[in-house]
Amino acid sequence: MERKSGNSSSARGLGGGLTRRLDNHLLVILLAATVAHSEQTVSVQIEPEKPYIERRDTEQRLNFDLLLHNSTAIPLRINKIQISVYDSQGALAFRRYLDENARPSGISTLPDRIVPAGGTVAVFNPFYSFEADMPLATLHYEVSLEKTDEKEPNLLTLFNKAETDVQPVAYATKTRLVLPLRGLFMCSMGTTFTPTIDGQPSFAMATIERIPFAMPTT
Repeated sequence: MERKSGNSSSARGLGGGLTRRLDNHLLVILLAATVAHSEQTVSVQIEPEKPYIERRDTEQRLNFDLLLHNSTAIPLRINKIQISVYDSQGALAFRRYLDENARPSGISTLPDRIVPAGGTVAVFNPFYSFEADMPLATLHYEVSLEKTDEKEPNLLTLFNKAETDVQPVAYATKTRLVLPLRGLFMCSMGTTFTPTIDGQPSFAMATIERIPFAMPTT
């Protein structure tokens, strides 16, 4: 009986050791998978890093781009961009998104939605205009991506997601500048809130404006 009891104890010890070894192997596999996943991600940053809040009549405007870098081994398609606006107390004040819903979809207004494997794509910020009383303490951007072979629209699943926070700074004009012009004038080139061409100001939209005051005469 004692021998039988000893064999039973050894069996339990052997089983316990095997279980521990299996647990250790499983832990190593999970850690390896976690590291591999962390190395194969998509990141997003903004350019410039500290955008200004520009006030135009009854609007607040932001002029910056989203830079997406794909560290995975496959190209990915942007299928959703979402912005959440928070006030200085951290309360949600506003949320909006573009996705692949409808035809044509809102997200299809972006000309470059494919982020190549190991590559970077600059995306024009689609949420650049806000009402004058909107608190813009923190803007949280979420960019969802999917594999390029996924059929559109894909609204339920995603392959990867990149997030970033933006804290814009209110710009206060220190000097009152006066254009040496009178009456109507046309601006055919300059900084606008439309996408640029090869980093240069867009020529696509020309605006006609009226100087609200007359230049002093000498």
